[in-house]
Amino acid sequence: METIQDIHAFITDYLLQVCDRIHTNNQKRSNNIIFRIKEIIQERYPTNLTIQDIANEVHLTHTYICLIFRQETGETINDYLTRFRMEKAKEMLATSSDKLSEISHAVGYADTSYFCKIFKKYAGSSPGRYREEFSHNG
Repeated sequence: METIQDIHAFITDYLLQVCDRIHTNNQKRSNNIIFRIKEIIQERYPTNLTIQDIANEVHLTHTYICLIFRQETGETINDYLTRFRMEKAKEMLATSSDKLSEISHAVGYADTSYFCKIFKKYAGSSPGRYREEFSHNG
């Protein structure tokens, strides 16, 4: 490096490389956090799982995990949990003759009427009608 322009170009290139490495490391960390959050949900969805419970397990604040999850996935943790529970409920409705109250409890809802309300919002029909339609089409 013989001129100030050479030094400037070197420093600029070096700082860009540092920033790229920081971004890559942050991205890897974010991906690991998201993976772990999804894993916790998949393991514990039948329980009364809260965002604070998840935050405690990943040793981060609940605000931070909500922010990073939304940035990386485009949905909230609660939306992901609800979607996961509803998909499990749809599987159970399609493959078992369990009562709605049993399915409701099995996917993490203590209140069957609330479960039915959420299911209808998610699936577009009541759990009973979903089961009927599935049995006629299946």
